[in-house]
Amino acid sequence: MDSVYYNIFGFCVSASIIVYSGSRLSHFADILADIKGWGKMFIGIILLASITSLPELMTGFSAVVLIDTPDMAVGDILGSCAFNILIISIMDYFYDPKKSLTSAVNQGHIITAAL
Repeated sequence: MDSVYYNIFGFCVSASIIVYSGSRLSHFADILADIKGWGKMFIGIILLASITSLPELMTGFSAVVLIDTPDMAVGDILGSCAFNILIISIMDYFYDPKKSLTSAVNQGHIITAAL
């Protein structure tokens, strides 16, 4: 039973680190875009997207290689996609009741969404 609490504690610590790092990451990416003169859309598509995909990559890798559970890896990928859609829906709800969030973002994201 002690290992269950140890695993729950480890999960909560890891999740807390990811949440904190994610909030700081977007702040520093914004500063980097301003300093380097790179577009914020470029930073979001290339840097933030690749960096924020690292937890799924490591979860999938460890699920398949270390503990031999490919179902967990596929569930992580599909669950992450579904959760991202949920996040967009929640942000859309709080953004502006008169227009959708997707109508206010840069039109270059249409190309990204199509890809």
